[in-house]
Amino acid sequence: MDLYSVLTGAVPHTVPGAAAVHLVDGVVADSAVAGELVRYADPAGTLAAERPGVTPDTLWDLASVTKLYTTAVVLRLGLDLDSERPGGYTLRQLITHTAGLPASVPEELRTWPGILAQRAGGPDVYSDVGLLHAGRIAEQEAGAPLDRLVRELVTEPLGLGETSYAPDPARTAATEFKPGRGLVRGKVHDGTAFALGGPCGHAGLFAPVGEVAAFGEALRTGFCPALVDLPNLRLAGGGFGHTGFTGTGLFVRGRSVVALLTNAVHPVRGRNAVDPLRAAVRRLLDAPPGP
Repeated sequence: MDLYSVLTGAVPHTVPGAAAVHLVDGVVADSAVAGELVRYADPAGTLAAERPGVTPDTLWDLASVTKLYTTAVVLRLGLDLDSERPGGYTLRQLITHTAGLPASVPEELRTWPGILAQRAGGPDVYSDVGLLHAGRIAEQEAGAPLDRLVRELVTEPLGLGETSYAPDPARTAATEFKPGRGLVRGKVHDGTAFALGGPCGHAGLFAPVGEVAAFGEALRTGFCPALVDLPNLRLAGGGFGHTGFTGTGLFVRGRSVVALLTNAVHPVRGRNAVDPLRAAVRRLLDAPPGP
């Protein structure tokens, strides 16, 4: 099945908008966009008067796919992954979710002192807090803010000029209507990243789908070799990848890369499960790659 059929089968019932690219050996084998940047005028699902369509240049909130970029920064800085840090963890544990840090923190602790006060020792769970710590360590040891490190170590070397923490709202797909924020568009959806008010290691990057696929291809072909072997990134059946809460995903296996970007949380989270759409797109990794 082609990507256009996959996306139009999910829009607008599962996601209001979507974009996907399938690369084989770095060449576009298929790509498609569907849906609208802003579909709803309120949390109840009233249709907006103006509903601009998704284009290949649409910018999407990558959510936790950001963690791949932070991990690449940590690895490309050449930091010691295995020495114990003051919080009782190693960098390797932080980037592989094995530091015993909580998954997240309550709203009253969504400050840097509150985040950095978290200590190891709990169960090993998928942790936004761990990648927040990892990003802050990278900043401290490199003497530069995380957005600059992502730019200088990842996006500029790869020519990804549209990937950033500060997108053009007019080109950005809307996410959720949130109390106190209204319609979130062009600002990070993640509540902790928004509360911290700056670039974060666990969420907050925006990019067009082609640049996310290009990042995946760079990883596939050796841009950051240690990243592809991290156990937390392994896919069933081989390869590696990551997903994000807004309905995003980047998947790599063999000669193929598939990037899927959506705004599944628009107008509110929990409307319909996006996992079947992700699974349909991921099946392209198993398609015969051709000559």
